[in-house]
Amino acid sequence: MRMTWQQAAHFDAQVDLLRKLANTSTRFTVAELDGQPALVDDRLQRGECVRIDGPSAPDLMRHLFHLNHYALLSLVGLLEAARGTKAQPESIELLRRLKLDQNPLQQPPNR
Repeated sequence: MRMTWQQAAHFDAQVDLLRKLANTSTRFTVAELDGQPALVDDRLQRGECVRIDGPSAPDLMRHLFHLNHYALLSLVGLLEAARGTKAQPESIELLRRLKLDQNPLQQPPNR
């Protein structure tokens, strides 16, 4: 299925947003601090971290461990390679589900 030039431009813009997200993501490690899960940025002098609390913390940490900076960059490469192939419809759907053009802090909470 060939894309129109407008669809191709939108696809490329979405892939560029994912690339920007990957390039600006913190290169953190998943750690346990004082018995609680945390994301630690070892590149910073004090090893700044974000502590994760709540019953879903282990699941969230597992997801963040696997969806790191380098995995996101690889995903960008896969999406670029999928354009114009049989995988293109699934790539478009993945980009739609990522909601890269939306600000998560301005979304209503899912409750």
